[in-house]
Amino acid sequence: MSRIDRFPKPTIAMINGAAIGGGSEFAAACRFRMASNRARMGFVQIGMHIITGWGSGTRLMEKIGTNKALSLLLTGEMFEAGEGAEIGFLDGVFPHERLRSEVFAFAAKIAAQPLASIEAYMKVAKMVDARLPQEVCIEEEINLCSDLWGSESHYGIVQKFLQKKQK
Repeated sequence: MSRIDRFPKPTIAMINGAAIGGGSEFAAACRFRMASNRARMGFVQIGMHIITGWGSGTRLMEKIGTNKALSLLLTGEMFEAGEGAEIGFLDGVFPHERLRSEVFAFAAKIAAQPLASIEAYMKVAKMVDARLPQEVCIEEEINLCSDLWGSESHYGIVQKFLQKKQK
């Protein structure tokens, strides 16, 4: 799960049914989580006299706050997609028959962007997730922008824009 969490490109969990125990842990490791309005989730490990085994308790606390996460982790209760969105675990809930197309459309919008820029934003997001000081995150964001600024692809886009503007 940590490899998924650290992956330098966006990951999307598409939940179209039940994500119980390990399924919810997998979803928690992904950057984005989108679900069908029929989806049900739960961190049920406590009922089995264990806890989350792949760091998902920590990830859940980071994503939705310690008390909201503990409410789910300590009770082991299942929750519906609507509640998952309300507490901030899910990034989108869609009608069951549209889930796949909505998730693929979202992924396509990201995939259409330049990979180097995607990876740069993912690096900044990881730094923010790690709660590094804001000034450290901003400095790295500026450095990443500076690295991309002089690239051939950036230069080409700027030239294309300037040529359109001259017409």
